[in-house]
Amino acid sequence: MESLIWDECGMSARLKKSWMLQKLQWQRRIKTLRNSASSAGRAASPSC
Repeated sequence: MESLIWDECGMSARLKKSWMLQKLQWQRRIKTLRNSASSAGRAASPSC
C-alpha cells in the first residue's frame, strides 16, 4: 500500500482522477453540511 502514496505530481492519471473526484465529493459534502447547519441557525466550522 505504501507504493500508492506519492506526491500529487507523481500520481498516475487514474489515481489523480479518482483523487480529484473524491476531493470534489468531500467539498460538496462539507458545503451541504455547512448549509444545513447555517439553516439550523448554527455555525458549522470556521471557513478557511
